[in-house]
Amino acid sequence: MFVEIIFLLILRSIPAEIKMQQPIYLNKITDEGFAIIPRVISNTAVNEILNALDKIRLGGAARIRRGSVYAIRDLLNEVPFLRTLTQLVNLRALII
Repeated sequence: MFVEIIFLLILRSIPAEIKMQQPIYLNKITDEGFAIIPRVISNTAVNEILNALDKIRLGGAARIRRGSVYAIRDLLNEVPFLRTLTQLVNLRALII
């Protein structure tokens, strides 16, 4: 019930076509702990995120396991571009 209430609240400013899929996303969150919601950010923004993450210096804030980065401390300071994404209306609507 708690997850359902939160999910209803976070979908208040999401486009109509995504709202129509609400039961599917709610089930995925309940069953898997997450849901991939399409078209929340643009392909351009996704590419910019990937490019910014590629430029992170290893060591320091980045934690490496088996040769790959698996965690980054202080992410918004390490990748300043991500701070601008936090202001996108579509993305903010998903965050409580």
